[in-house]
Order: sequence, then C-alpha cells, then structure tokens
Amino acid sequence: MAVYLESKCSRCRYTGSKLFLKGDRCDSPKCAFERRKYPPGEHGKNLSRARKSGYKERLVEKQKAKYIYGMCEKPFRNYMEKAKKQKGIAGENMLVILERRLDNLVYRAGFAASRPQARQMVSHRIIKLNGRRVSVPSILVKAGDEITIVDKYRTDKLKEEISERIKNRGIPAWIKSQDNWTVSVIDNPSDIAPAFDISRIVEYYSR
Repeated sequence: MAVYLESKCSRCRYTGSKLFLKGDRCDSPKCAFERRKYPPGEHGKNLSRARKSGYKERLVEKQKAKYIYGMCEKPFRNYMEKAKKQKGIAGENMLVILERRLDNLVYRAGFAASRPQARQMVSHRIIKLNGRRVSVPSILVKAGDEITIVDKYRTDKLKEEISERIKNRGIPAWIKSQDNWTVSVIDNPSDIAPAFDISRIVEYYSR
C-alpha cells in the first residue's frame, strides 16, 4: 500500500492552509503551520509571494482533498469518475462519496482525534460496522448503517476523549449518536463545508 513519507506539517505548509492532520496538536501552539506560514524548503518564503498559475491553483485544491481524506491519486481519481457518472452535480457527488468513507465517519463521530488515527482504528479491527468487525477504511457507509467500537476497547479514558471531541467539534446532522460508543448514519451526507474548492478539483480532472 502506498503511503506519504513526508511530514504531515509540510503538507499544510505546501497547500497554505491548516488541514488538521495531526489531531489535537494542530490546535496547540506546537502547530508548525502557525509558526511557519510559508511553503517548506529553502526557498519557501520566496515561493509564498510567487504568483500561482491556474493549473497550480487547481492542483493545490486537489492535493488538499487527498491529504485531508488520506488518499492516493488512483483511488481519488476513481472516485471522481464515479461522481461524474452519477446524477446531479459532480462536485457535490464527490463530496458525498468522500464523506461516506468509513474512516471519515469514525473521525466525524469523535472516535478518533484525526482521520489517520481513524484509519488505523479501522485497520486494527477496533470498529464494527453493523455488528461485524471490519478492516477496510474505504468502505462506503450507507444511510441506516451503524458504527460502534468493539467492547474490549471501551475504556473510561477513551470515553472522556470522545465526549470532549463531540463537545468541541460537534457531530454532523446526518450522524446520530446513540451513546458514547455507537453512532448511526440517518441520512446521506449534507451541509458539508470542505476546506477546499471542489469546483477547482472538477476542473482539474476535466482538463
């Protein structure tokens, strides 16, 4: 499986926006993006003042989405092709597909501090989908599905962390929290406010 080897903080600095890839650290004074708001590298400060081409702007928006959802190029491009074939607006369809990923739902429910941690929880079979332990983070969850944490991992410390995350981040309207350990998807993802311009991503793949 392909993985990104560079620093997570360098991705935020490259895209010019905070992507919250390191969980609670991103909200602390230790956040590298807050201390160095310019691209990484020897000439980063000069690059931050350089004018971006239309292609570079579209590329950066695509990279933002890939970094946020922890995806490589091929599956991300396949999602876009799938979104274009569905009825409706391709950009909105793409957002719905991305939000329906199991690792994203685990993060949205407050079970994990970040999407990489959520992906790890699924890969380590700590998560159940409709009562069955799963290990594939890319499973697309449907309305009516139920996500829960395996009993042996339910600790008081994790319960406190989940409650704190829900308090700070909240839960989307299309996810219902049944208790500290279980959530259910009651509708298709809606009211999504992404940290990237989805229309620019559609333009990138339409060139």
